[in-house]
Amino acid sequence: MITMPEEEIANRLLAELLNLTRHIANVSNEDTKIGSGIFILNIIDSVHNCIMKNIVETLNLLASTATRQVDILVNHGFIKRNVSKTDRRKVILTLTEKGKQVNKRLKNHLNSVIVDSLKTYSKDEIMLAIDVFNAIVESSESNLPLK
Repeated sequence: MITMPEEEIANRLLAELLNLTRHIANVSNEDTKIGSGIFILNIIDSVHNCIMKNIVETLNLLASTATRQVDILVNHGFIKRNVSKTDRRKVILTLTEKGKQVNKRLKNHLNSVIVDSLKTYSKDEIMLAIDVFNAIVESSESNLPLK
């Protein structure tokens, strides 16, 4: 069934995953290049009472790196910091209206790109690709060399 050597297949898949990540990181909002901040916007949008620890752990970042990234997004008006009402030591991160609009627009754009890309594939082929991506994610999460 597979005619290419496994290492060559893995290298091609890795190259495409890196290209996809680069494409996502190059997405911009009007005159503001959001970069990897798109991942932070998505985390804040999906985690109720999001704190810096959620970003650090989800993206496997150093706390200082996550803080710099969040600072950039705060300065551009995408995120606001709020002191927790139940624990004043915690800072809750929330999307501003501008951040919500940008996050929604970027998700819609990426979804549109994905939908257009998948038009020539069968449901079974797409499900197989999803299974492969899930296996890669699960395997990589347990074997991260970073940090």
